[in-house]
Formats: sequence, C-alpha cells, structure tokens
Amino acid sequence: GRCGHVPVPAKMSRRAPGAAAFEHSLPNAIPGGGPNAALSGQMAGRRADQWLVKQVAARIRDPSYGMRNFFEDSIAAFPELELFHSSGESSSGKDASMEYQRTIGAMFAVYWLLRLDIDGKRGLSFGCGEDWQILRSCSGDDEESTKKRSFFENMDWGLLQNLTDLAFAGAPERVEAMLCLTAFHDIMKLKMLSPTVAAAHAPFQNFGAGMTINDHDLALAYVLEYYPQLLPSFAILAEDMRDLVIFTQSKMSFNHGWFVQAEGTP
Repeated sequence: GRCGHVPVPAKMSRRAPGAAAFEHSLPNAIPGGGPNAALSGQMAGRRADQWLVKQVAARIRDPSYGMRNFFEDSIAAFPELELFHSSGESSSGKDASMEYQRTIGAMFAVYWLLRLDIDGKRGLSFGCGEDWQILRSCSGDDEESTKKRSFFENMDWGLLQNLTDLAFAGAPERVEAMLCLTAFHDIMKLKMLSPTVAAAHAPFQNFGAGMTINDHDLALAYVLEYYPQLLPSFAILAEDMRDLVIFTQSKMSFNHGWFVQAEGTP
C-alpha cells in the first residue's frame, strides 16, 4: 500500500481515566451458540470502546490529530480488527493479514476523505512515509509515480468534497457509524468466520437452514440482523445508525469500496 504495511500492535486501551465503560442494550445471550463458533468464541462478550470511538470522530478533522494517533486509537477502539490476526485464507484469495492491511487502508481513506481541506488530498494521492507523515509529492518517472501526480493534479476535488459532505452531513454519529462499519466490513471474507443459517432464520437470501453463507456481504448482513452482539463496534451505535448500517448491507447492497474510491454514497 501507499503507506507500506502497518504494524500489528498488541491490545491496548486508551480510555480516559474515569471514563465509564459502555454497556450496550443488545441481548448478551447467543441463541444456539451463534452462527459460527470461531466468531462467537472471539467476540462474544467483547465491548468496543465507545468513548474512544466518539473521540476519534470528534478529532478526525483536527490538524494535530495525525495518522499514527488515528491508527492507534482505531486499533484500541474496534475489537473486530483482531479477527484479521487469525490464520486462514479469505474469499478474495488473500490471507487474513492482507485483508487486515486492506481494512486499515480503507480506514485511512475515510480519515483522508474527511480532511480533504487539510491534508487529505495529498494523503489520498501520495500516502505517507515510514514516519507516518503524509507525503507532499513523489519523484520519479515510473508509471506509479506518474499516476499519483496525475491523480493529485487532475482529480475533481470539489466533487469529492461534495460527496463527502453529503455522506456525513456534518453529523459526528455518521462518522462514528462509518468508522465502525469500516472496521468490520470485510471480516466475513475470512472463510473461518462464515455463518451458518439457523432454522429460525431460514431461508435467508436463498440460503436454507444449515447452509453456510459464502457471500461475504450477505454473511455480514446475516450477522448484523440476527447476531448484532457479536459485532461490538456495531452494538455501540445508536439505533438509527444501526438501522442505517443494516440498510447499506442488506437492502442497498452498499459496496464499501465504492465509497472509499468516491464511487458511491451511503
């Protein structure tokens, strides 16, 4: 990626002293043991750091809130990112570590989109260096460098700014929802996490009882609808934001890649 491979840090907590842990209102019990043993085993009972998620959303446009701050806070806030540290192949043919890199890249894209008038244009065009500082340009006559400069010089940044403004409408809760969705959006590409349809939910999108959902978007939609407590970052969202996320997955078939590439809005 433009920023190379990001490190895989140990678990950390960045909650402020005295800040209360969030207890979501969704049921803790997992009916029938859940749709997938690996997912239930790793996520059941986990909590996303709601205070930190709100801090990230509040500070994401702060010029002093750098990429390393954003990365470390994201790792601490979203437990679902730990799922990528397991072994196994994904439905895309990439291993779990590569899907992790792609997910972090998508989170950086959201970060840059929300900072187009600060440093986002250069971030999206040139990426960052090993010191986490956004590169101002790139030298060289190779094809990749030429494409980066062309993108920076010719992109309709006003159009991209309008797209971002429409998507988020200046609402912090929408930023929170997008960050949460980005953190867990691609976890179902990991085959080991694919859910099995319970008899009570069958049929689900043409998948019958006992069938494993092998489409990662439908698999995510199934878990969001019937086992939301297994996605801690989803569970902390307000009900209207949860409804919006479910709509993008099961009703609208929202392609998250389209958004971070400025090809579609939520």
